[in-house]
Amino acid sequence: MMNKRDQLKNELIENNNNEKYISDKEKLDYYSRLFKAYVKKNKVKRFIYQYLEGDGNELLSKFFNVYSSSRICFELYSWLANEEEIDDIEFEYHLPSMRSSSNIKLRGSNMDVYYVIGNNIYFIESKFTEALNNKNNIIPDAFYKERGIAKSQKGIPLNSDLYYRFSDNGILVRLFPDFVEDVIGYIELYGDNTQDWFDVRQEIAHLFGICQYIYKNQKKVNNTRIHFYNVVYDFKDDISLLAVLFRNRVEKMMEEYIKLLNLRISFEYYYKYMQDIYKDIPDDKLAFGSDMTVKEILSKYFKLDNR
Repeated sequence: MMNKRDQLKNELIENNNNEKYISDKEKLDYYSRLFKAYVKKNKVKRFIYQYLEGDGNELLSKFFNVYSSSRICFELYSWLANEEEIDDIEFEYHLPSMRSSSNIKLRGSNMDVYYVIGNNIYFIESKFTEALNNKNNIIPDAFYKERGIAKSQKGIPLNSDLYYRFSDNGILVRLFPDFVEDVIGYIELYGDNTQDWFDVRQEIAHLFGICQYIYKNQKKVNNTRIHFYNVVYDFKDDISLLAVLFRNRVEKMMEEYIKLLNLRISFEYYYKYMQDIYKDIPDDKLAFGSDMTVKEILSKYFKLDNR
């Protein structure tokens, strides 16, 4: 039996004249919009450079797929660059990485969207039709195993300890490996039972990056509210128990982490439906770099307001 994600993919392709990718004209329109300049924090920025510097090679093909979560995400959030009250916004935002050693070359993960409004900092991960199986062996050793036990993805023993890999962040060393091992226990119970939108490996990498972002910017982030959202399509029959357990464990770890850093930070981690974000966008808001509204563009591909 076809799941709802596959049904949606097929529907989107069918509505696009049975083509998997949008037309060349639409691609050119997007390149024009991506190259359009905007100004935040007295700096001239362009979204296209952020996508090109990201690790996902989004603009090679993913962005132009008819069921692309990357392009949907762009439409849901890029209009914020037009708003004066938005202090900053970027796509494919680089989070801090682990420290490299001779046999571990890890780059920081990319958040789909990062934006700031006053003392509110938002990190957004966007899913649409993606689905995967979570398995224990997809969690990199570098996040929780000590030197001599940990191995690189190529099977080479790591010669760096956790303290080194975590860039001397001793508080995170105390908390993060235990957190990862608990998550691995959740995967053993629930991870292989079904395909869903929740990507455990990616979420661990994002959370690690946010923790290091806080650690490296303690003065800047003190007295702020940090929001970490997973934005997903409305697949009510695919509610992930693994995601619920993960969120509960994240909240516990982050509360202790912020307390040990002696910071005043409110941290929120939760899942939101795309449809709800769509509904919150004012009807008259123009899409970034376009004379069409955000809702006019999104409604060409699917009915986000049909819940």
